Amino acid sequence: MKLRRYWASPYEIGKEWDQILTVSPERMALSFSAGSLEVEGHGFRFSSTKFAEVRIPKVALGGSTTFGHYCSRSDSWPEQLENIIGETVFNCGQPKSDVWMSLQNLLHFVRSNLDMKIDKVITYDGVNQNAGFNQFIRNSYSYRPEHTNFQQLDRIMEVFRLVTSTSFNRYQLFLFLFGTRYREKLLRRLELGRKKGGATQSQTLEYFAVSEAQLYCSTLSVMKSFVEKSLDSQLITFLQPTLFDYFKPSWDDRNRAQYLRVLYDAILEYEKDVIDLRGIPLLPEDFIDWAHLTPSGNLRVASAISNFL
Repeated sequence: MKLRRYWASPYEIGKEWDQILTVSPERMALSFSAGSLEVEGHGFRFSSTKFAEVRIPKVALGGSTTFGHYCSRSDSWPEQLENIIGETVFNCGQPKSDVWMSLQNLLHFVRSNLDMKIDKVITYDGVNQNAGFNQFIRNSYSYRPEHTNFQQLDRIMEVFRLVTSTSFNRYQLFLFLFGTRYREKLLRRLELGRKKGGATQSQTLEYFAVSEAQLYCSTLSVMKSFVEKSLDSQLITFLQPTLFDYFKPSWDDRNRAQYLRVLYDAILEYEKDVIDLRGIPLLPEDFIDWAHLTPSGNLRVASAISNFL
């Protein structure tokens, strides 16, 4: 299966990625099913044999870019970081996880391994702090805190309610699914010259990005307190690079690129300890899509992260 890229030639991915996320049997989260894509029973992407060899490990958190989407487990940046530093790294990244969901993933990992001493907790995120961007696309007038993973669960439950309701009809379900899949793209193409309450489109986008940055930093503060006081460990936070840092975004991507730039700048202003990985030596060809990296791109990220450990 090939993914088209406007910045490079198409990229070939395996058929194993042609599957959907399911609700985890262990907790309220979306993950790939156990046994597929080399994940263990909780949806985390590491081998259960690691527990037999582990001493004081590091834990990697994040979304699908940490999980290693479109790559083998050995090609994800946590696995490559493990090879570089010669220490155990547990990959607890989960697709669609924002920083709040990463905190839940960490809590779940800790509850499952209460006797384990953790050396460092590494977060690699930023692109999944997209609730503000989604609200901008939906033409919202004010920011409302949301969490990415549960937006997906809400959609699943809404479909379930439609199908099981006594007034169910196929036309209503079609409209819901059509809106879920295509509404964002349609609104992007109809947004020219739009204003909200006297503010320009750019000003409104920046408002949502800054609001999302404030939510990110407040959640990160909770995670930092838990890691330092409860785990007696250290939290190291990285903002991940995107294609837009190395290649001019397309017309469709220009708003997302602006949103991420404002979001990252605001986070760095509020949280001085966050490390910005934009600008590390990557090529446009290292990106499978605007966020996910090839194995060689993940290696460059792992090398950059190792310099801060």
